[in-house]
Amino acid sequence: MPEPSKTAPTPNHQRIDDAALFRFGDTRASILAGYAPVDYGHERRMLRYAFLLIVALCRLGPNAVGFGAMVFGVAIAVGCDRRSPPRKPSADDRPEQSARSRQSPKQSPENAKETPEPPSHQIWTGAVQNVETSIQSFSSVKQCANQLSEKLPVELAEGLSDLGYAGFLHDVCVSLKAARDGDAALCDTLGVSRLRRSCQRRVAALKKEPGLCPDVGAGKGRDPLCLAWASRDERLCAAAASHEVPRCRAVLQGKAKLCRDARELDRRTCAALVARYAEAFDASPAPGEALPTTWVGDVVRQRPAARAERMSVHPAAVERGAYLASVNCQHRLRLGDEGVRSEAVVHLDIPVDTTRERPFEVPMGPGGAKIRVRFPDGAEFDEAGARGAITVQALEARRAGAVDVSIRGTLRSRSQTVRLRAQARTFVRDLEQHGTKCGSGG
Repeated sequence: MPEPSKTAPTPNHQRIDDAALFRFGDTRASILAGYAPVDYGHERRMLRYAFLLIVALCRLGPNAVGFGAMVFGVAIAVGCDRRSPPRKPSADDRPEQSARSRQSPKQSPENAKETPEPPSHQIWTGAVQNVETSIQSFSSVKQCANQLSEKLPVELAEGLSDLGYAGFLHDVCVSLKAARDGDAALCDTLGVSRLRRSCQRRVAALKKEPGLCPDVGAGKGRDPLCLAWASRDERLCAAAASHEVPRCRAVLQGKAKLCRDARELDRRTCAALVARYAEAFDASPAPGEALPTTWVGDVVRQRPAARAERMSVHPAAVERGAYLASVNCQHRLRLGDEGVRSEAVVHLDIPVDTTRERPFEVPMGPGGAKIRVRFPDGAEFDEAGARGAITVQALEARRAGAVDVSIRGTLRSRSQTVRLRAQARTFVRDLEQHGTKCGSGG
């Protein structure tokens, strides 16, 4: 892949995929310029390191010999290609160490003082201005970018230039303009996909319009954190990723002390987000009542010449709620999420008519309810060899609406059989309305 251009991008410059800006041999450095209040999964660390564009060194693998320059910021966040196990550094990798220090595992006090400290992982170090003040002081993208440029430390400017993202300040100011004008379409002009999503989240939350929240992809609906903030409904925070739940609740309650439940490296960011957004989001100190989520039942796996194996199902099947998707003018109720290796994971995809009287039954199999069960050893079973049905006891087609389904079925794959008996109670975390071409059906 050719080296990214160092030329300052324009509003129509080529977009940068935050999954891979640079590629050197087998080594990738993912770049995230993070003017964003939230993050996703592993990429959360990229947000911090994009602003800490100095002092971070990443030792590249053997395929990148000859490239010894400093890689700023978030290159460390992806660990220089996570597909390969890290190589233990040899003595040759540390020319700055003396021969004496190589021979002895103990360092002298003098050497210990010279050991560089790891990055602080913190970017919120000073007073945090609330977002409404930022919006009120905004006049134009050009003036905003000029003001930020005047305050920009030379080290940070050099780092942004090295990353090939000289248009970062411009994108930050466009994002602020989108927030002021409530114009989510402006977010689409930003150069980094992560910035586009965060811009959309900010606009949706400030306008109280959940429909503007960015889609998370993979048929899972919109960003749960955005939905909770835009809906001003703390109960929906349960659908967010586990590391996002404390900040979700803290902002909506306006209580920085709730950030103590966050991971250590996230606590200062959480408190900063409370200072920046709680007032704009009409924070209410009263905690919302938790939505009921229960999974009662298990799966029994029968293998040839072996005793039946009974296994519990990971609660992620219900904890993060269900998504009511619109597919070819038909609603499909989807629930289930990735679990842990020690438990079975269940995914359901059920065609439903939201106008139909409850309860109603949906048969398993092709054309009916889709089901997938994955075991810790990697074995998977799906509806191709299924017999049984899913009964929809309750379904309220609205966010935070109740969902209650019972599952009774048998899945077969070659010589193995899986019996599933369970009752699942959860909530609708998001729903998609049918398009106008579909008419008024459910």
